[in-house]
Amino acid sequence: MTSPLRRSPGAGGSAGHTLAIGALAIRTLTILALPVRTLAIRALAARALAARTLPIAPPSPGGSP
Repeated sequence: MTSPLRRSPGAGGSAGHTLAIGALAIRTLTILALPVRTLAIRALAARALAARTLPIAPPSPGGSP
C-alpha cells in the first residue's frame, strides 16, 4: 500500500518546493525593504519641509552670486 504523497516525487513536489522558497524569499525581501522605505519617506518629508521653509527667508539685497 503506497501513500499518495509518494506517487510521483519529481512531478509536482519540486514545483511546490520552488514556490515555497520563492514566497519565503519575497517575504524576506519585503521585511528587509520596509525600513528602507520608511527611511526614504522620512528623507523625502524632511527635504520637502526644508524646501518649504527655506524660501520664506527674504532674498539678500545683493542677490546670490
